[in-house]
Amino acid sequence: MKLVGKIFLLFTISTTVEIYLLLQLTRMTNIWVTLFLTIVSGMLGAYLVKREGLKAFHQLGSVMRFEQEPASTIIDSALVLVGAAFLITPGVITDLIGIVLMFASIRRPIGAYLQRRILGALEKKISQGGFVFTSSRFSTTPFHKDRGSVIDIEVDK
Repeated sequence: MKLVGKIFLLFTISTTVEIYLLLQLTRMTNIWVTLFLTIVSGMLGAYLVKREGLKAFHQLGSVMRFEQEPASTIIDSALVLVGAAFLITPGVITDLIGIVLMFASIRRPIGAYLQRRILGALEKKISQGGFVFTSSRFSTTPFHKDRGSVIDIEVDK
């Protein structure tokens, strides 16, 4: 199955499960409790998104200022963004996933796992010769390391 088909299936199933859970919650309590919990989880989510998003933004800025390796900070910021998207989506499961992703103590191991997976995939692709580097943005000719003779110059002051 293609990626688009998998994503479509995931969204269809998750939406169906979310609607079912919201209806069950309404049936067990009443509509007002369901609306209250949906609104409160959204407000809590908005607060956590603002707090954690600003913290991740400042952390990314300090990493860039001190010229440190930004991969983990970028992944952390991306996880905050994913958590915010889950919190915007109404539903019980999506709210729980979104709130969980707002906590740094939970994001760190997830980010470390994602970073290992991304680096592993990149190393595999590079070892297979899957990337072609070009010499400029608009060039279609591949960049080769062997461009002729190398002239090593030392300058005395």
